[in-house]
Amino acid sequence: MVTIEITILISVVSIASALYFGLKNAKRADTNDIEARAREMAEINVKLNTILTINGEIKEQIASLVKDVQRHSERLTKVEEMAKRNEEALKRLHDRVDNLDDKVDGKK
Repeated sequence: MVTIEITILISVVSIASALYFGLKNAKRADTNDIEARAREMAEINVKLNTILTINGEIKEQIASLVKDVQRHSERLTKVEEMAKRNEEALKRLHDRVDNLDDKVDGKK
């Protein structure tokens, strides 16, 4: 009978040890998983912050380019207006030259 009790005691201790170490390893695995996920999330957050920073810089550059295009558009409008005025002045000048030619030809 003592042999059976010792066998039962060894079995109970073995089962208890197996449960204890199994749960301990499961906790360690869970902790490692949690740490790995936390690291991954931190890396993702860093990457997202980098993307947000770059996105902000791109928005600023686009806004600057829009302002540049507006300024160039205004300058182009002024140049077109000047060209139109010069064309009109040139037409008037040609008319005057033609009138002078007609007067000179008429006097000869």
